[in-house]
Amino acid sequence: MTRQLRPNLLIAVLLATVLGSHGTANGKATEPTTMATVYEQNSQILGPCQLIVSKAGVRLNWKSKNIALISHPPEWRMVMLNPAEQKYFMAPPGQFRACSMMTVSLYRTCDTSILKPGKTEKTVLNGRPVKKISMTGEPALKAGYRYWQKLLLHSAEYWIEPTTMIPPKVVRHIQEMYVLPTAEGLPLQLTTVNNKNKIVKELQLLSVKTQAVSSKSFAIPDQYKPVKSQEDLLNEGKSDDIIQLLPRH
Repeated sequence: MTRQLRPNLLIAVLLATVLGSHGTANGKATEPTTMATVYEQNSQILGPCQLIVSKAGVRLNWKSKNIALISHPPEWRMVMLNPAEQKYFMAPPGQFRACSMMTVSLYRTCDTSILKPGKTEKTVLNGRPVKKISMTGEPALKAGYRYWQKLLLHSAEYWIEPTTMIPPKVVRHIQEMYVLPTAEGLPLQLTTVNNKNKIVKELQLLSVKTQAVSSKSFAIPDQYKPVKSQEDLLNEGKSDDIIQLLPRH
């Protein structure tokens, strides 16, 4: 009895191995997946957005523009995708610039680049262990300030999640897309206060979940064609045409 079962058992193991690697019993190929952390966010600059982080790479979905920023090991090149037109732009980390988004901050009185890091503490945000950085901006108001000076940022609280999976240069490029200050971690939320004590959620974390995503989410699809600049993907014209990218909130 035992001798008869052994060949059948061997066949079953081999069949399971083949099906698990290449498809299912009906002959259809299964798409490779990877476990990822998915952050649903809302940005004053990008609007609704989604940040996906896994060992296979990172992806930032800019929903209103149907644009995605992706990067994956080992080269960690920065790639912007336009799924609707099947185009992409690629640059090495450190040489990538967040298209016209970086210039937008110069047109806003609530420019976050003036913020400087202060006290850092460990805390929890939406169930995630994070670091909260207390940031300072302009000093307290004095007599004679003009109206626009009252709109400058006075302080902020910045929640970040440290990561060892994503290189620092790639993390910085993600922060640049949100037009946020430099910090040693993934940007999850930033709440600002201006000199009129107006509180604004520059970046808000709406939800976090862990789920399986397609490994292809972090790679350039074969049919996509390269373009010379991010503006060619955005269809917003030249970099000087910044007014189209100003926040509409």
